[in-house]
Amino acid sequence: MKTTLEIWQDEYKSYGESRSRYVGTVYQLSRLFGGAKLRDYERVILTSIGDALTGEAAAIYQTQLEQLNVFSHMVKGQYCGIDRVIGMKPRSFDNMPRLGFNSSYYRPWARAIIEYPLENGASKSRVDLYLKDGILNQIMFVKRPQEIFGTRRPDTNKMKVDEIDFMFDAMDPDPFGLIRTHDTSCLPDWLSGFISHSAAVNISSPLSEPVRRKILDYLDLSFPEDYLELVARTDFFRLKYVLEVYGLSNLFHYMTPHEHVVRMAEIEGEGSLCMLRGRKPGLYFIDNNWDHIPSFVGYSFRDAVCKALTEGVEDWIKDDYDDEDN
Repeated sequence: MKTTLEIWQDEYKSYGESRSRYVGTVYQLSRLFGGAKLRDYERVILTSIGDALTGEAAAIYQTQLEQLNVFSHMVKGQYCGIDRVIGMKPRSFDNMPRLGFNSSYYRPWARAIIEYPLENGASKSRVDLYLKDGILNQIMFVKRPQEIFGTRRPDTNKMKVDEIDFMFDAMDPDPFGLIRTHDTSCLPDWLSGFISHSAAVNISSPLSEPVRRKILDYLDLSFPEDYLELVARTDFFRLKYVLEVYGLSNLFHYMTPHEHVVRMAEIEGEGSLCMLRGRKPGLYFIDNNWDHIPSFVGYSFRDAVCKALTEGVEDWIKDDYDDEDN
């Protein structure tokens, strides 16, 4: 049985294969109407991030910026996918120089804070740049650009891009240094109690304390204390067919039409425990239907996992929480 993440990855791959059959044509047509272009404010952001780099990383980054030529905007501009089309062929990355961190799983890498003057004061918001396969992959804004700038076409001369930070060294092929194991002795009692003798378990070593601190500073989210205690022991845990817990280097970030989701755990076959940027702190449950409204489920990671596994997600959500709490 595949996990929800594996199902989503398969769906994404299938979507990508289908998309590749027509995106080249769409790109060529969109050029006639000014579509698929990097917007001016996005160029200012990407240029500012590039200016903060040095050495080989800076050179590779600049080359990628010059060669990437398809920018697909969704969620009213809050998400921008990045691609390269040569002729009619999308994802033409064969001859493109890549950064050293060449993971097939996309991760946030660079962040910045945008500031823009409005009539009622300066507007500020966060933006993140993601990498995949050593190539710039997508841009995610915490707020929709029109909300940040008050207009669809802001004056880029008034933009300020500040507080640029990098979650890891993009030239390091293994910035996290994780080791996979099957040793469950590192787990807290509340979690190891769900493991049966026949269960297949995958565990990784924890991140070093300096790396954890760096990632926490970068993400700037109010994680539950019991979650932080767990990821100090392991950065990934999977109990086959039951549960997956994602540590700080494995968090799955994605955008829905309504939310910027940071997924922390998956109750297999049911849904995910997440945090939501721009919403009140705490944990939310999102079932496997992508259109489902997140349900607020409190502030304790331990309690949320234990209730989901012992009471069943449907009864737990219905009995203990009210969507109006959102």
